[in-house]
Amino acid sequence: MKGMWSSFTTLIILIATVFASLVVVFYAYSMLGAQNQSVIVTQASPGIIKDGQLCVSLQTNSQINK
Repeated sequence: MKGMWSSFTTLIILIATVFASLVVVFYAYSMLGAQNQSVIVTQASPGIIKDGQLCVSLQTNSQINK
């Protein structure tokens, strides 16, 4: 009976180790993926001065949340 509990405990530790390893790998992959993305913002039109303020239109290569 003691051998069965030892095997069961080893199996639980093995499953937990595999799960923790997968979490670390997915986290590292997501961090590397985030670093490879760059946002490029460029001026789309000439600037216009209105009421003492410079107004320009900008464009980007990705989605921007307002």
